[in-house]
Amino acid sequence: NVCLFVFCSTLALSLFIKNDEPLLTYLNEDGMSIEPEWYCPIIPTILVNGANGVGTGYSTDIPSYNPLTL
Repeated sequence: NVCLFVFCSTLALSLFIKNDEPLLTYLNEDGMSIEPEWYCPIIPTILVNGANGVGTGYSTDIPSYNPLTL
């Protein structure tokens, strides 16, 4: 068995309110609590990651922004 443990950076953790953690439902894998089923960040992550695409005749282009300036 191989276990992989991943931790968020300090900047990534600042996108989530610590007091919200008890409200989250955590997934369970092999009898071990792993990650939350969903997250609720304090800002829309699409503004951090950006996005572009075309669908049904409409196009979108959302640039990425520095989360510290948002």
